[in-house]
Amino acid sequence: MSATDIAKSVDVDLDMIQEQAASVAEELIETAKMKEGQILVVGCSSSEIAAHAIGCYSSKEVGEAVFNALYKVTRKNGLYLAAQCCEHLNRAIIIEEEAALKYGLEMVNVKPQLKAGGSFSTAAWNGFASPCAVERIQAHAGIDIGDTLIGMHLRPVAVPVRTEVRSIGSAHVVCARTRLKYIGGERAAVDKAAALAKELGAKRCLPLKVSGPFHTSLLAPAGDALREKFKETAFGAMRIPVLFNCLGREMGPEDTIPALLEKQVQTSVYMEDTIRRLAELGVDTIVEIGPGKALIGFVKKTAPAIKTYAVETCADLDALSAALKG
Repeated sequence: MSATDIAKSVDVDLDMIQEQAASVAEELIETAKMKEGQILVVGCSSSEIAAHAIGCYSSKEVGEAVFNALYKVTRKNGLYLAAQCCEHLNRAIIIEEEAALKYGLEMVNVKPQLKAGGSFSTAAWNGFASPCAVERIQAHAGIDIGDTLIGMHLRPVAVPVRTEVRSIGSAHVVCARTRLKYIGGERAAVDKAAALAKELGAKRCLPLKVSGPFHTSLLAPAGDALREKFKETAFGAMRIPVLFNCLGREMGPEDTIPALLEKQVQTSVYMEDTIRRLAELGVDTIVEIGPGKALIGFVKKTAPAIKTYAVETCADLDALSAALKG
């Protein structure tokens, strides 16, 4: 059966597929705050879109429909689109030669085909003005259509983005943006790292004013002390769900409260993931209690639809009470 016959043999609405793909891309680009000249990598299984097992029924029409929709969106936003090939080409990337030169990517001599590379990457090769293939990239955001595993082509640190559209055709969709790494430690080491980052092109390295080296390995002795203390402490079952920001989510069945509290002191936290998870759970109001408004700033940037209140004084508490009573 030919690819054309395959596309016609299942209920594939190409117009709907294009609308879904464009919607996912637009929302991801906005959420990730992508900038002109950055790279959006996409892996796409036309087989999964058409309700078949991945790699079994490549469809030229489906691949072209997805590519055309995404290429239109990326060009409108001044971005480079990168198309991941299938495993038979070692998940190589098809990208415009201009992007490869800009990012110093080494080109390889390969051209995708429908059954060796996949329909989406083939559509990209045929659709780009000057296509080329590279083995690896570090994209600023990505869309995985049909569980094609694009993680190897994302910059660290990748952060999940849950779009309103969760599938394209019958294919499951997973999106991710990326952010720069946070670092912490002794002042001299952090200062040296900041200087090196600027030499390599970083626009800004902003030191944070904190009272201690929280969430770094410098507080490992405190974590060790907590672990010993918790040996004498009995913890009951949790009755109210709590999100641990050392996980960015609720406690799982494999987690324990003592271990998480120990981890909280001396390892990185996932504040942004935690805020996004709160929004997913339907939280509409967040109150920050204590000096400053640092956490509210995170919330406003990450989930602007959530109402925020800062309580530093008794007057703030009275105002909060009045606001919540409506």
